[in-house]
Amino acid sequence: MNVRKLLFIAVLFASCTKEESLEITDNSGAVNADKLKGTYVFINMQAHTSGTIEVTDGTDVEKMVSVSDYITKDNVGSVVIDATKFTAIGMGYSVDTTVKGYYYVNGVLDDTMESDFQFSTPPLSSVAPYRLAGTDSLYFTGGIINAPSGGGGVATPESKARFAFSGDTLILYQGYYNKATTTQAGVRITQTDVATIITRLKKK
Repeated sequence: MNVRKLLFIAVLFASCTKEESLEITDNSGAVNADKLKGTYVFINMQAHTSGTIEVTDGTDVEKMVSVSDYITKDNVGSVVIDATKFTAIGMGYSVDTTVKGYYYVNGVLDDTMESDFQFSTPPLSSVAPYRLAGTDSLYFTGGIINAPSGGGGVATPESKARFAFSGDTLILYQGYYNKATTTQAGVRITQTDVATIITRLKKK
């Protein structure tokens, strides 16, 4: 397998499976927390992802960029929101999309490729404490995701979101950005992942 295919596979998996966090500006002003409270049905999640791996050996710069867009299918589960936490119950979904890859050498597009990508998440339950920030933003202060079989849970990181209502549908806008650089045997590898995620929940 050549280098460009290895890079494409690496970016594909990194860009399609990521945690959400959003850098936002804290807004001031009061908000009626009662508007958020209630039981919601998980409608879907819409995502745009972009992942880049750049490899520099001192002579050439190789870069693979992958892009995907999808709306989740087979959506199940619900979310209960109270004054302090989001409780997800049996939430799961599947993804069936195409990832497009663009391979560059020294800044010049050398090849393009596509790959089908499918995965599914089993129904999971989680508890995420939150606090409001202004009139349209909230901060999840971490939480626990529990596997279907029960037992111990997995801690989740802090994340941030903006929210809005469209009728009885709650829309959460979240984002992700991460950049990391490593050096192996004199070769510098930089990976950058960016994603925007929109989650829709319908109030019962």
